Amino acid sequence: MRADAAVVQWCVALGRAEGASLLALWLVAMPLKYALGLREPVAWMGWAHGVLFLLYGVSLGSVSRVCALSWAELAQGVVASVLPFGTLWFERRLVRSQG
Repeated sequence: MRADAAVVQWCVALGRAEGASLLALWLVAMPLKYALGLREPVAWMGWAHGVLFLLYGVSLGSVSRVCALSWAELAQGVVASVLPFGTLWFERRLVRSQG
């Protein structure tokens, strides 16, 4: 496997994990907080989502450097990282452009 393909795969995996953590936060932890008054699930899932979000940002920087993304492509990745499920949209664009 080429180095750039491995970096893209890592970014894709982190984007998917970040999206899954957002779903878990919204669909599991938040209902537990508001329905049952349990604050711990939100604290743990929020922490996990935050760490994955930061790791995704680091992987986006690596992809940008290794795959020579333009400033516009990097900006799309940054914007996608703050939109719900934007990482999945950016993943498709990234894989197509590297394919």
